[in-house]
Amino acid sequence: MASVISDKTWEDFIPSEFMDDLKGRNVQAAIDWLADDFIWYVPGPEEFGGGEYHGVDGLKDFAAVVKNFFPQPLKREWYREWHAKGATILETKQSGPAITGKIYRNDYVFLFVHNIEGKVMEVREYQDIEPLRDVLEGFSGS
Repeated sequence: MASVISDKTWEDFIPSEFMDDLKGRNVQAAIDWLADDFIWYVPGPEEFGGGEYHGVDGLKDFAAVVKNFFPQPLKREWYREWHAKGATILETKQSGPAITGKIYRNDYVFLFVHNIEGKVMEVREYQDIEPLRDVLEGFSGS
């Protein structure tokens, strides 16, 4: 993957913009921030999409899992961002209808770890799994 942001550093990374781009505003702009070998860590059991997602193909796989559980995009409220040397943190609230018709609400924290060029090497996603279990109770499709 060619780097189009080689002149940027982790300090230029705006996580809410990255997430909006990733969710469809400008997917390629989000992908350009990612290191070739990045990993996205999602908490929880595999049946709820938990696991490690490697590279762009892994990210596409994870997006398919999310779309399965939440056919309509979740409403996201970005409310806190921090930068530290080589890392960025984003706090958000997300809500919306699940495939079961139940309304999902949860708080998330995303930790983005950057390499020396500013690319995202890993994303660690933190959330309470219980709200997800609650809204997907009884759902057995894939």
